[in-house]
Amino acid sequence: MVNENNSNKVKSFQITKENHFFDRKSARIRPDDIVCHLVVFDNASGGTMVIDIENDGRITGFQVNRALQLEEFKTGAIRCLTETPITVHTFEIPVINEKGEKDSVLVLELSASYNKVIQ
Repeated sequence: MVNENNSNKVKSFQITKENHFFDRKSARIRPDDIVCHLVVFDNASGGTMVIDIENDGRITGFQVNRALQLEEFKTGAIRCLTETPITVHTFEIPVINEKGEKDSVLVLELSASYNKVIQ
């Protein structure tokens, strides 16, 4: 169900300028390819990555051709960073994608790591 609070969050994610605290990625990217971005967030002051919103703000969806499954993104960082794990908090926001289909946006949030550097 799409509620107003979630709708406002998604709208904010669509228009926020990407920077070293915020990034958007397509659901077509390989989960392994987001790991370096997560490490940067973890080594800096934390950050938020949103999967399923294109750089131009369109919500293409996890249902789009060549998109990977949402679960693959949830477990990707854990699988790739077993020696130096980072803590990624994930949550899904229900949305309607650009084709009018029910879909989800995946949000990955990281707090800053203190007293360690992730490589």
